[in-house]
Amino acid sequence: MGRFVGREREIAALQGKRSPESGSRLTVVYGRRRIGKTRLIEEAFKGCEVFKIEGLEDASSRKQRQHFIEELAKFSGLQAHRSLRNDNWRTLLISLSEYIGTRALVVFLDEFQWLAAERNDLISELKFVWDNYFAKNNNVHLILCGSISSFIVKRVARSKAFYGRIDLQIHLKPLNLKEVQGGFFNNSTQREVVEHWMILGGVPWYLNLCDPSRTPEQNAKVLLFSNLGKLFRETEQLFVSHFGKNPAYQKVVEYLGVHRFSHRKPLVKAGGMKSGGGASDILEDLELAGFIESYSSIHLADSKRLVRYRLADPFLRFYYHFVAPLRKRIEREGEVDLPIALPPHKYASWRGVAFEHLCMQHIRYI
Repeated sequence: MGRFVGREREIAALQGKRSPESGSRLTVVYGRRRIGKTRLIEEAFKGCEVFKIEGLEDASSRKQRQHFIEELAKFSGLQAHRSLRNDNWRTLLISLSEYIGTRALVVFLDEFQWLAAERNDLISELKFVWDNYFAKNNNVHLILCGSISSFIVKRVARSKAFYGRIDLQIHLKPLNLKEVQGGFFNNSTQREVVEHWMILGGVPWYLNLCDPSRTPEQNAKVLLFSNLGKLFRETEQLFVSHFGKNPAYQKVVEYLGVHRFSHRKPLVKAGGMKSGGGASDILEDLELAGFIESYSSIHLADSKRLVRYRLADPFLRFYYHFVAPLRKRIEREGEVDLPIALPPHKYASWRGVAFEHLCMQHIRYI
């Protein structure tokens, strides 16, 4: 599982001092893939009784419900749970509530967007069961967690179904420089820590793959500039897991990968989108995932016409600047050497811009 680093504020908020009489609590956690959402919750509730179920990727609602039945039966050990009807979520959730009774329990629904099959059925039924069972009869801490931020934010956190019911909402962000240095590169120079962050960002899973005895460039060579590198195909998995098979998302990011910033119109064209609500949704989804960010002129901050977009994710900035142009060659030859992968002049120029982004993302600490 690797090292667990930082997240003190989030753990304190999740644990929150509650008396047995305080009743049930609803928490929503979301953030990009690999950011450590599941690990955070597991660390926060070590030693507690937890019923965890993780949604199945690309599975139908019926398969998700059957998965729920099997996990509930395994957790409870009751034969009656194995024979529950698989035709609606309400019955299954009520069965869980009745089994829990009044004892304190954490119910952790991981990859909630998959469990819901990215539909509203589970959400509406969960709202009903929450109001009439969990909130009234149980002492449960229900945690809805997901990596498709657009689904979690738009259909759960902002939905009318859960309005006024969510006690805690956590958008899990990348680790900052101080956490990265203390957790992964204790014996490295500050410059090496900075360069690792500029290449990989503060994503714990990526940082766990690094060898602290190597330079940032050497770690990049092993992880990214080899067809056996663990991050060489990471972008494919990122876009599929976050946005399915819609190519517009990746095209927008690819365009920003070779342009320092862009207004809306070129992005709409690059993504093959129509200029309307659909394009707005795609740009918002990318922002919610933390892949891109929008910003405005300081003196005309309210002008939507002047809004610009840029890549916000350090890993994606590095990938599209250096790895993507060499991808076919890496596939063909197996790997490329550092002088080819990171030409000194090009790398120096990139570092200057990347350091600007690092400073902007660490304004509070600076």
